[in-house]
Amino acid sequence: GGDLAPDTLISAYAQGLFPWFNEDEPIAWWCPEPRCVIVPSEYQPSKSLRKQASRARWQLTLDKAFDDVIHACSLPRSDGLNNDLPEGEHTWIHEEMIEAYIKLHAQGFAHSIEVWDEKGQLVGGLYGLKINGIYFGESMFHRASNASKLAFWGLMRLCEQSRVALVDCQLPND
Repeated sequence: GGDLAPDTLISAYAQGLFPWFNEDEPIAWWCPEPRCVIVPSEYQPSKSLRKQASRARWQLTLDKAFDDVIHACSLPRSDGLNNDLPEGEHTWIHEEMIEAYIKLHAQGFAHSIEVWDEKGQLVGGLYGLKINGIYFGESMFHRASNASKLAFWGLMRLCEQSRVALVDCQLPND
């Protein structure tokens, strides 16, 4: 139930709830247990990611291409997840969700981190919400190996610098 109005979403996230539903279904709200929560100051990137980051000529930006990131996250993934969708179809991040989060971005709650290659092409990124000192991660994508992991590392550093206490990744994942 409910709706995807900015006030509804902000209230839901502040209570630990988030929407997750398919386009042809009623809005469903989730609060999984256990929940994947990361303390930014405790995050350590892998040695291989550090090595790649030192060699890559990639640039990270904040909120430069929110619309592009959320649209890229809505597409079937190249890692095998959601590949059962017909070509051109989207994941659970359908147009109604995209519109809702673009409104939250315009209000300063939703943020993206983008990864750009040396040619200026968007090769990875992530988006989520920052509410009351917590960053609620929503989705990430990559078009180049480790680009989403680099965006996540950038998020951890940004959160640590801006005193974000927790990053809520919602569901446990390696």
